[in-house]
Amino acid sequence: VCLEGIAMVSEEAKPGKGVIAKGYISAMLTLCVLALAVMFAVGGIAHWSKLDKLDYPLPESIAIVLGKDNKWTKIFTSVGLFGLIASFHGIIIGYSRQLFALARSGYLPVFLAKVSPKRQVPYWSLIIGGAVGIIAIHLFNTSDLVILATIGAIVMYVISMMALFKIRKKEPQMERPFKVPFYPIVPSIALILSVVALLSMLYAYTKLCLIFFAGLSILLLIFYLTGSHKRLAITNELSS
Repeated sequence: VCLEGIAMVSEEAKPGKGVIAKGYISAMLTLCVLALAVMFAVGGIAHWSKLDKLDYPLPESIAIVLGKDNKWTKIFTSVGLFGLIASFHGIIIGYSRQLFALARSGYLPVFLAKVSPKRQVPYWSLIIGGAVGIIAIHLFNTSDLVILATIGAIVMYVISMMALFKIRKKEPQMERPFKVPFYPIVPSIALILSVVALLSMLYAYTKLCLIFFAGLSILLLIFYLTGSHKRLAITNELSS
């Protein structure tokens, strides 16, 4: 789910064409290799019903083989905790940069775009995003949060593909540092698969989907009631 955070660190990346694309490709390849490795390793140790409801299948699988008190089990679990911390850091960077960019563009309150003079960090985006995360942890369990994040990611994929088609049609001469290969075939396939995935999630997790879209609708309502859409339209006219 957190692969989307790669695009959020574009300002911290070294300048050059295709840097973000290389990051995405290498991350996807790494994810595929590790996911397949986990699937085969865990599936070959114990029956899936014993590990299906666990949030930590790898440490539990090693504990089944070596025992929970074995030093290698403890070492592997400790290494996994460091990986979890690294994932948290990636999420923190991603959400803070996303809130900062949206606020700077006028989609969110302006104070979220403020950065500290010394560190150049969007501190309000960090604080507000962290507060929302803490509230979410207390309201939902881990599995529900993962599903909600997945629904949000799929919705983002659908919107991104639709935006790609619109921009390509509206501004065909725009200079692009990275062009989607085999356009429009690849984006069309991605859009269709995203819609199918979203419908599947709606069928399998109807309650969570309703919660997600209810929250999204409330945010859109606040966006319009506060007049942010009018200010954004004026800003776009002035910039063009």
